[in-house]
Amino acid sequence: MEYRAGETAAIVVSVLEGFESKQDEQAFNPSVSMNGVMGNSSLVTGLWFDRNNWRIFFMPIMTGSFHVSINDDRFNVHSYSIHYRVNPGPIYESGGAASWMGQVDDFVAGSKATVLIQPKDAFGNNVTNATEGQNIYNFDVYATTLNGSNARLLDISNKGWNEFGYVCITFVTVTAGHLSVHIKQNNNSLIGSPLPLTVHPEAVDIANCLAHWSTETKSFQLFSRMETFVSQRDKFGNLVPGLHDFDIEVMQKGSLLPIPLTNLQYKEISPGIQSFSFTVVKPGDFILIISAFKEMIMDMPYDFSIYTGYCDDPHSRVHGPGIHDSIAGLDSRFTVSLKDAYQYPSLIELERLQVQITLPSLSLRVNPQIRPRGDPNGTQPTGMLSYGVFDPTGMTYAQSDFSHDNSVENSKTTSSDFDVHYVPEKTGVYEIRIFCGNIPLNGGHPFIKKVHPANVNMSLSGVLKYDKKVSAGILNYIVVQLMDSFYNPVVNEKSRLKLEMTSKTGAAFFPCLFNDNYDGTYTGSYLAYGPGDFELCISFMQQKVLPWPFKVQAFDAKEFPSVRDDEVDAWEDQSAVVNVLNNDIVFDDKRTICEFQKPSHGSLLQYGDLLRYTPYKGFYGHDKFVYKMANAHGNTGHGCVNIYVRTIPPQFVSYPKLLHAVEDTLSPQFGGYPGFEMIYSDPTENISVIVTAQKGTVFLSPLLMQLWDPMWTGITVSKMEGGDERLNITGRLGAVNFALKSLQYIGNANFAGEDTVALSSSNINGEGHVDVKIFVEPVNDPPLINVPKFIILENATENKGLLIFDRQRYKFNFSIGDPDHPYFTGTFKYGLNDEINLEILNEKIMKRFESYLIWNGTRFRVMFSVEVSTGTFSAKLPAQLISTTELKLNRSKQWQPLVTFVQISKHFTVNKVQGIRFLGTINECNTLLHHLVYYGDKHGVFRLRVNDMGWHGCYPNCFGMMSVPLMSEATVHLMTTIPLNPLVAHCKLFYLASNLIVVV
Repeated sequence: MEYRAGETAAIVVSVLEGFESKQDEQAFNPSVSMNGVMGNSSLVTGLWFDRNNWRIFFMPIMTGSFHVSINDDRFNVHSYSIHYRVNPGPIYESGGAASWMGQVDDFVAGSKATVLIQPKDAFGNNVTNATEGQNIYNFDVYATTLNGSNARLLDISNKGWNEFGYVCITFVTVTAGHLSVHIKQNNNSLIGSPLPLTVHPEAVDIANCLAHWSTETKSFQLFSRMETFVSQRDKFGNLVPGLHDFDIEVMQKGSLLPIPLTNLQYKEISPGIQSFSFTVVKPGDFILIISAFKEMIMDMPYDFSIYTGYCDDPHSRVHGPGIHDSIAGLDSRFTVSLKDAYQYPSLIELERLQVQITLPSLSLRVNPQIRPRGDPNGTQPTGMLSYGVFDPTGMTYAQSDFSHDNSVENSKTTSSDFDVHYVPEKTGVYEIRIFCGNIPLNGGHPFIKKVHPANVNMSLSGVLKYDKKVSAGILNYIVVQLMDSFYNPVVNEKSRLKLEMTSKTGAAFFPCLFNDNYDGTYTGSYLAYGPGDFELCISFMQQKVLPWPFKVQAFDAKEFPSVRDDEVDAWEDQSAVVNVLNNDIVFDDKRTICEFQKPSHGSLLQYGDLLRYTPYKGFYGHDKFVYKMANAHGNTGHGCVNIYVRTIPPQFVSYPKLLHAVEDTLSPQFGGYPGFEMIYSDPTENISVIVTAQKGTVFLSPLLMQLWDPMWTGITVSKMEGGDERLNITGRLGAVNFALKSLQYIGNANFAGEDTVALSSSNINGEGHVDVKIFVEPVNDPPLINVPKFIILENATENKGLLIFDRQRYKFNFSIGDPDHPYFTGTFKYGLNDEINLEILNEKIMKRFESYLIWNGTRFRVMFSVEVSTGTFSAKLPAQLISTTELKLNRSKQWQPLVTFVQISKHFTVNKVQGIRFLGTINECNTLLHHLVYYGDKHGVFRLRVNDMGWHGCYPNCFGMMSVPLMSEATVHLMTTIPLNPLVAHCKLFYLASNLIVVV
């Protein structure tokens, strides 16, 4: 079967005869998994079983080929033969992912940049031209700077699909700086948008460089310092950082004779803007030329004049109400009085006085009227406004067009006192700067003036928003806007607003006060106690606010839906269904979803009255959307759905399938086991990993921890006590991944074989788990012989035997053993045709014991021998050892096979021999040891030998783990009297630990 992501798939369950009862129907509850993943997951969603129609429904959401497993142990249902394929669904407009081609986001102005768009469906699957054809979708591409202003992009072109399944969009970069490139489809931002973009300026284009003065004037006072700023620009107008060389020339106007410049200084005041300052010591008219390599910059040559003046800022005054707060639209006036250093009036021509009045919040300028004081000529201020872009110094690049008297004669009029008139029309905080030529007054600081709104203009004010149909019994709202004659919002007037209501049906109502929104709008509320038709009238200081009146129809509250907000939890890699109408109250129970907004971080699809939300890949946290619903009468309500996308527990994306260690050795010896790596969506959140081993202990490599980079110091490593030792690693993802690379393992004492290292990862939302098998390679350990150094013979004769190793009499644990024996499982049997290395065994013995090994090669067997130097001993052995037993008789130096014996009840007895050896189990060896009866009354020596025959493990098979045999030997001195030895006396006779001699 083949589906598109988001479609509903159904599996029909065939019901056999005898399976008709309702009880069986409800009891049938199969487990369904896709590719081994049980239930709802990142593969499918909406899994449910329709028992009435015997169908299993699910919605595939991930593309690919899958197989379905259906199991129900109770009814013996096991199906593994269902397969299906999923193709991408339709393109989801805001679900596409945008990225830079080649991950290159750094360009030089004028270069071509390419954005790749991977269209996706609503579930995050890649959509290609194979499923969508060659359709080219429209994308809106634009760029902004860090402050939000628009940046220029040229030749934006949609190239369509490329061979890798991406839609390519190219453009030419123009504006330099750190930009953000926005990619939208139908006003919906794509995933990854905005993309960061860094554009570097090209080389300096001399002809495009621009000079501007610190003051907007062409008149400079003699001996004052002249300063100009040169914007070093490329051909696109971008500022180019660095100090570039320019030639500065000043020539007499007319004669073009060069004028010497004193104190010429230059410096970079900001990246791309260079300051030149100098002093001209001669009055007159001059020409300034700024060039480089014989090419002049823009707007050159520049005409300016040097005049003889003595204006002194500290002694000059600016006064009058025009520099203080005022009302919009009212005439503002102030006076400028110029003085020299000796407080005498400083005369200047009218044209040399500059007044700059700006409103920075709107980039707005006001043109003032300037005239000499007492001069009846001149015009009134026009109050005209102009808008411009301010440069880094606070000025505009354009020459000021501030109004003076238009006549040339008046512009040359000299005075020391001037009147300034202007009319500010926009509210806000203004800055007023005044210059006498190039000499700033007020210490170069602007005068600050706040302009308040004028009286409310009722023709420009009105009711902005109200509902014609409202619900009775609840508060309803209206919005009123108050504006003055200059379209300024008027605030702090809520007490003067009044709401009146009349009802044609006599229904009661309750008007409430207005609230100030402090943006010129006011929100008023009212309550109608019952259904009816109302007329609302809003007045401001007894003046009508239009429309007057406006009609509102109130209905019974039952006719309006009561919409309640919803909260939904979703996993970051799954899809969640949202029943937004479930908790909304509707009287007639008929409700529909009219519209909904798309969430910012996920897709939203409508399936009837249900909405399905799927978070975008990599998103976690809070998301939301607003929906609008309606009842049967068309009355609507709005609700908000808050979605909390939870991060899945940390997942192991890489881990070894099998680890290797060596018995009783910390492994690996250097560093840690490679291959462990986790992923987690939030790299800043602390996660926890608990590592345990069933038959060993896990550590962190001390060497790697000592060489740890300081950036990983935010990690906590601790040991947790419990049934097994637990290594707890807590920290951020990067630190935990680093720590996992230093894991080391050591098994319990003498343990060899298979163990499991369990790693449990967790966050605040749950846990993840992975088991890693570890093979502990066995190492052959020598056998153990636990006997005392000597034994006192008490009443022993050649005819009366003595039980030598009597544990009850001597309170000593006489025993032999092998550290490899407890972990030797012996799970295989072998035949003569198996490849067995028999060279390590005695050839004669091996031939004799081959048949026994064939019969049961699963037991751990050792070669055990006991010999006595004087006297003899008897022993009782199990009958199965007859074929492997050898004896030493009559002081013979040779081992002889067992010929005569007495077998009683599956045991046989050997009497008065000087030595015995056999191939048997550890238990059989201990049985012999505990039943040795010694005959003799002289000093002698018991010699015990154990050969492990090379056995030390059964992984992967017993014979494959055989090695060079190890042998242990111990001697026990038989004594008739207690030796007078301080050590023996201190240890209370024979209660000594056995001394073992290991012979390899």
